[in-house]
Amino acid sequence: MHAEFLILESQLGERIGRYYVTTREPVTVIDICLLRARRANGIGTALITQTLSNASAAGRDVHLHVLQTNIAARKLYERLGFIVEAADAEQSAHFKMSWHPANPSKSR
Repeated sequence: MHAEFLILESQLGERIGRYYVTTREPVTVIDICLLRARRANGIGTALITQTLSNASAAGRDVHLHVLQTNIAARKLYERLGFIVEAADAEQSAHFKMSWHPANPSKSR
């Protein structure tokens, strides 16, 4: 599996979160987690935005799952262009969300 696993650190070297994403088609955000004190500061937006930029350049879709009760994360993903496709049949507590590049640069 081609993937990136990042341990996120502050400028002082404090571990503040993690980000795990596959880089093959479809790109899948497996995990994004930030310490509560570091949320709502643009870090998650920056990570997802970079992933979307990379995916767009490659003409790839991006998928993720979000807890149905995690309204803040769902609003972030929707603001960045993700759409809810369905509740996950195997894990009914989650929504499957997808993002599709506006102008794919490669054929599938």
